[in-house]
Amino acid sequence: MRYAVVMVALMVLIIAVGCSKQAQNGATESGQVAGTAAKAAAPGPEQTQNGSSPLQEKAAGFIHELAQGNWSAAENLFSAQMKTALPADKLEATWTQVTRQYGAFVETLGAKQGMEQGYATVTVPCKFERATVNIKLVFDQSGLVGGMWFV
Repeated sequence: MRYAVVMVALMVLIIAVGCSKQAQNGATESGQVAGTAAKAAAPGPEQTQNGSSPLQEKAAGFIHELAQGNWSAAENLFSAQMKTALPADKLEATWTQVTRQYGAFVETLGAKQGMEQGYATVTVPCKFERATVNIKLVFDQSGLVGGMWFV
């Protein structure tokens, strides 16, 4: 069970590392790094009415789609590279493995936005029946999910 989650995280990490090397050697024709989130602008002071940032809201919405089993809706929030790396059927299998290991999803416990190596990230602690698991999402400049880790 844990092996499969680690494999998904490694797959996403391999894509990110490969694209990081591409970024160091020059951008693709479209000007974005292929295979991972393009570097995003630093998070600004923007906040929604409830005090969270737009990316925090997007992260919560993404996790809500996962918890509801709306795989296609969740996949629609992915960048093109993530759609290739983790299509809806693999996303479903990954979520199923997480819920088998930690129990049913209960709720999100807030969100923390940051920047890591020039990428906008949102980490959302998620309460499951048997554990709390952080889901870390990396966003591209368009606000699409370009990376996902269960940590």
